Amino acid sequence: MQFDYPDANVHSAKRSVTTTAIQKLFMINSSFMVEQAKRLAKRITGDSSATDLTHIQSTYALLYNRKPTRKETDLGVAFLRLPEEGKLTRWEQYSHALLAANEMIFID
Repeated sequence: MQFDYPDANVHSAKRSVTTTAIQKLFMINSSFMVEQAKRLAKRITGDSSATDLTHIQSTYALLYNRKPTRKETDLGVAFLRLPEEGKLTRWEQYSHALLAANEMIFID
């Protein structure tokens, strides 16, 4: 219901287009999404000899099938250099944010 799937009892040619706070809250708070972020972070950082820049580029290629912009790269590197806080590593937090982004959910 959070993602406005059509009622199975009524004909619907396509899904209504909506973005609500509930959808984003699900993406951020879902234990499923947290687990996927952990798996993505582990997959990306498995090659520990690579730099954060290389890892960021690999993540964008994997998730969005494109290269990150200069601004996206700069933001990612700056975020990853912050001190660790919370239960998730910086890479897990970064992966979680990218998985919850609109670009990951919708095809434009």
